Amino acid sequence: LRDVPCYGLYFLPYEVICTALTKPGQETGPLAVAFAGGTAGVVTWGCATPMDVVKARLQMDGQGGRQYRGVLHCVVASVRAEGVAVLFRGLLLNSLRAFPVNAITFLSYESLLRAMTSAH
Repeated sequence: LRDVPCYGLYFLPYEVICTALTKPGQETGPLAVAFAGGTAGVVTWGCATPMDVVKARLQMDGQGGRQYRGVLHCVVASVRAEGVAVLFRGLLLNSLRAFPVNAITFLSYESLLRAMTSAH
């Protein structure tokens, strides 16, 4: 439920940012790759966090009585009780972790790809 739409969104901001930061006919530089990769990770967590919050609430449900009847009821009840911001709890911490991790991931991938293709 969480991974498919979020990882489908993962590569879109990466490609858009790389294209925007690269002059036509040139290779994307390492800083642009790192920035685009980090941003892609943050965007992905922005998509995943609401579903993660609901998942965690449903997993904790039942301790001391059942509170939610299902996914949709959990979303509606949570937003009514705590506002829309409840769905983004933990996003800042996830983003602080996601940016450098994904920056390094994309930078490593692009560097290895260039090294392997230039060797042939």
